[in-house]
This record gives sequence, C-alpha cells and structure tokens, in this order.
Amino acid sequence: MKQEQLEIIIEGILTENAQFTDLGKSPLLYGRYAHKNRVAMIDTSTELAPPQSTYYTDYTIMRKYTGRGARRRKLKKPVVDEFIKGGPDYMVAFQDWSYWGDKQSIYLDYVHVRNDQRGKGYARKLIQGLIDMHPDLKMLHFGKMMRKEIGHLKDSFAKKYEGQINVIGAVNY
Repeated sequence: MKQEQLEIIIEGILTENAQFTDLGKSPLLYGRYAHKNRVAMIDTSTELAPPQSTYYTDYTIMRKYTGRGARRRKLKKPVVDEFIKGGPDYMVAFQDWSYWGDKQSIYLDYVHVRNDQRGKGYARKLIQGLIDMHPDLKMLHFGKMMRKEIGHLKDSFAKKYEGQINVIGAVNY
C-alpha cells in the first residue's frame, strides 16, 4: 500500500466522528464580495476549544485610541470595537467559500483547522464535503494558499478529479 493511501486511511479513522455542517453566512468581514458561506467540521470526541481561541470562541476586540489622524489620542476606558461570534461547540475546522462567477465554480476564501487538531484530515473532509454538496462542480479555486499543507491538498484533489473538476490555486508559501 502506498504511503499516501495509508495516510488517508489513518485520517479517516481519526476523524470518523466528525460531522460536516453548513453554518450559513460567515461572520468574518471580507473586503471584496460580502456574502461568504461557511461550512464546518464538528467533532464531539474532541475537547472544547480553549478560551480566547480565535474563530472558535466568542471574542471582543477593544479599541484603546480614538480614530486616526492628527487628533488621535488614548481613550480613558477602552471601548468595544468589534464583537466576533465564535462557532458552535466542538467545532474543529471551518472553511469560508463563495461562488466564483457561476454556480459551477467555487472559490475557497479561508480554510482553518484548530491548532490542536491539525494533521488529522479535517481540511480534506471539509473540501470533500463541499465538492459532494455541488455534484455539477466544474472549477475549484483554492485562492492564495499560505501553507504547504493546503498546497498538498490542492494537488491531491487535482489528481483525484483530473478531467472532471479544474482545481487551481496560487502558491504563496
């Protein structure tokens, strides 16, 4: 058995309790197209995310200074600048995506796996779940890939769906 096949089998065993869930609109703010969808992996066999985990628990960004410019000064008391809603309990990974042009092309804006759960195959399951949601998919764009692990996933999906789905992405690592 090849090393890559063995890794896929092990990842499947480690993540067999994980459930693919559609969470609707993403709570993150993006500069260009505003409507991003979010899907997540929920695995009840893992521990809850540690407090102050970015994206996985609720957190508040406090502002300590007035606006920008020449008259900027320190505030007496910090004020709430932004409140970001975390995900559901036991969320271990999520991805934000949007349609790219028509409904047969998908752009992956952001794929994130909790730091303590990396290397267990959650990102692969997320992307595979998204492909399964769209059986008539013609193009999957990975966007700007910032980590080698995502580049490896792109290559494996390009090989798996060669001739069926055009899988592309820009390497930025």
